[in-house]
Amino acid sequence: MDKIHIKLSGVLLAVFLMGCVAFAPAEPVSLPEQILNGMTLEEKVEQMCIPAFRRVGSANPLLGNTEPVTEVTEELSAYLENHRFGGILLFAENCETPEKTAELIRSLQDINAAHGGIPLLIGADQEGGTVVRLDFGTAGIGNMALSATGDPAYARRMGEIIGEEMRSLGFNLDFAPSVDINNNPMNPIIGLRSFSDDPYVTAAFGTAFLSGLSEVGMIGTLKHFPGHGNTDTDSHSDLPCVDLSYEELECCELIPFMEGIRGGAEVIMTSHIQFPQIETGTYSSILNGETVYLPATMSRTILTDILRDKCGFDGVIVSDSLEMSALTDHFSTEDILRMTINAGVDLLLLPPVYNDRGYEIINGMVGTILGLVGRGGIEESRIDEAVLRILTLKERHGLLEPRETAPALPAQYPAHAEEVFDMAGKAITLLKNENGAYPISCQAGERVLVISGWPSRAGAGDAAAERLHAMGQLQDVEIITMVISQEEDDSVIEMAENADHVIVLSFMSAPEEMDPYSMEGLQCDVIDRVIDAVHYAGHSVTLISGYLPYDASRYPSADAILLTYGSTRMTDADHVLPGSMPNLIAGICAALGLGNAEGSLPLDLPEIDARYRFTSETEWERQVTLPPK
Repeated sequence: MDKIHIKLSGVLLAVFLMGCVAFAPAEPVSLPEQILNGMTLEEKVEQMCIPAFRRVGSANPLLGNTEPVTEVTEELSAYLENHRFGGILLFAENCETPEKTAELIRSLQDINAAHGGIPLLIGADQEGGTVVRLDFGTAGIGNMALSATGDPAYARRMGEIIGEEMRSLGFNLDFAPSVDINNNPMNPIIGLRSFSDDPYVTAAFGTAFLSGLSEVGMIGTLKHFPGHGNTDTDSHSDLPCVDLSYEELECCELIPFMEGIRGGAEVIMTSHIQFPQIETGTYSSILNGETVYLPATMSRTILTDILRDKCGFDGVIVSDSLEMSALTDHFSTEDILRMTINAGVDLLLLPPVYNDRGYEIINGMVGTILGLVGRGGIEESRIDEAVLRILTLKERHGLLEPRETAPALPAQYPAHAEEVFDMAGKAITLLKNENGAYPISCQAGERVLVISGWPSRAGAGDAAAERLHAMGQLQDVEIITMVISQEEDDSVIEMAENADHVIVLSFMSAPEEMDPYSMEGLQCDVIDRVIDAVHYAGHSVTLISGYLPYDASRYPSADAILLTYGSTRMTDADHVLPGSMPNLIAGICAALGLGNAEGSLPLDLPEIDARYRFTSETEWERQVTLPPK
């Protein structure tokens, strides 16, 4: 009897415990989950999409030209009323003035909210330096220049400045910084966008920049995973290939991403690059039938197995633009969408709208995704997973609640020009100084000739002169600017022979420009002749590298060499925008004795052989080094 009693008691206890579990309070459902549960499949798919409305007008050129979208037109308004996109990407043509840009963003958010949309992510590629979308803002000095300062605090402050200006207009997402390691001097697209060819320098400065954005409430983006620096092909125009193993990537390219993830990265952008030692899946190119490997954007191995599982990233993965030739030349639209989403991408940067037909393209892509889900090509659970990440990101930044969308513009815009000019001075690097060429010592009545290799940068000489004169420097010295051109190269050389001092501004944006016998080599051919002529006249030449610093090795006979790591945003010889990137102006001022060249070389510069090609030998060694954390 006692045994039966004990047995029954055990059953009753089990039933009681099961009842407790059944009536226990359910785990609370988060706001993102609540919203997700109430969304239709179409709304979820559109939440994964970021279109860019760049221009409006007929796709038929005979019916007139298209116009940039600087305000919400009736047609665009009607289109947005029927769609629930996750965000919108703005380009330079959308951002005409601070006031008009703020009004455009406010209108986009208001139209979306009025028709039940979740607040939009409003983004732009505002990296600073060579990639900027706000022509009226502070362009910054660029990533390579930031690392040349030797202090990541400047990168953090640059992130704050860019973030503050973007936030004041209503942006909430910046597709920056690029943490690609520029360890291939033949790279045609990264270059100055990279902090360094060293993974630890890149990690320190990239994470600092990201922290600066975050500090002012801006969502930053690490790009382009798993690295776009070690390639000689631009994915905008073709499909690059990086033949490295996972172990090699882990020791180099992945380090800045890993450090950024530890630093709180919320968004990471993919690269359209083949990594055949890692992703072995192949595809028959629709362009020519050749076998290509799946690029990182379409690779589950790279995005899920490596980025998610091995690197521990649980934030939002965004694709690079799906209009780029690396994808569209080789893969069908359906396969791009299917494999990209299945690989683990959460946000899709859709092809921009350049004319009225662009709306149809977006609709077609959304319809294709819906069809794939319906046929089982994409599991709806994968869509839900992506949207939940997007909604969680939006919740973290207060974008799931209705709020005032009209931004308060700063009283003065831009407000950071002088601060950034000081940063540029910290980056100027004196690479070589012979014959007492640096700094140039000018006497009253002398003439300084500034020779510009690019016409669009000629205004830097006048801008530097204005700055010097305003500070009471070189009042009695004439500063003259001339431009290298096919028609005037002899007159440039003649003027150089008769000038008291000569500064040459060299701009190398591609390796082929270093060959004086090539179509692209006019600039360096004239610079060679200028240096020879000035030396023959008994004077010294100061060469300032105004773009990629690799050209420093191209002119071994220059007496002094200064590196500025960029010169973006100059317009023409007669007009220099107030927000113009200050690197080049700071370099000219430093050459003439205003300020010290305090920067350090952030990457190795290779030797150049007799055929003007890079060799595997190093001419100038990196000076900026940071230990691993």
